[in-house]
Amino acid sequence: MTYAVSGPTMDYLDRFADHAVPVLCLGAALAVGTLGSRVVGSVLGAVAVGWSAWAGATAPDLGAITNYGPDLQRAHVAIGKGLAKAEVPAANRTLAVTDAGAIPYFSGWESIDYIGLNDRAIAHGADPTDVVANARPTVVVVTSADPVPTAGRYGFDLARGTAGYVRVNSVQLREGYWQVVYALPQYAGTVGSHVQEAVAQAAPANDPGQPLDTVERWLNRLRRQLPF
Repeated sequence: MTYAVSGPTMDYLDRFADHAVPVLCLGAALAVGTLGSRVVGSVLGAVAVGWSAWAGATAPDLGAITNYGPDLQRAHVAIGKGLAKAEVPAANRTLAVTDAGAIPYFSGWESIDYIGLNDRAIAHGADPTDVVANARPTVVVVTSADPVPTAGRYGFDLARGTAGYVRVNSVQLREGYWQVVYALPQYAGTVGSHVQEAVAQAAPANDPGQPLDTVERWLNRLRRQLPF
């Protein structure tokens, strides 16, 4: 539920602590149920629902929230599916990535999360560039504001971490947000072609040619999906 209602700029508190919100809501409902007056309980419930609806409708990143699903489908999910089909031996299906969600899941590749959320060494202070360079994964995926990155993020030295790799794909999630795929030379062809094919297949159903995250884009998508 957290990922369905949160924007891509969510911080670590949103990403992890908000999973407790449904439990807190259940506890609040049980507490309200002990009140003697149903009227009081109904009013409190209406206030809670109304506040949630208002907060969601006025969220500053509402455009990003409402379009996050299609954005992920045409970028992260497509990259993961492309990697899954790439002709790379099982022992070499290794990956380093920042957005360690859909790409590792759909690819099935062994992954290094070089932000450190899912990597013990980096989470405890190891240098992410050292971890990636020592592991020498077959693919490195870099998050960038541009299709051709000029600098790394999250403490990752782009030049050193991708030295000896070939940039094979630049996949746009939304305006100013790209996933750039680097591969070792011996696998660059198969990785690049399969990722590109998966991206092309995902595009028609996920707002092709519309990188801006706007509420209007979401409403237009809803209109197209209506049966009348």
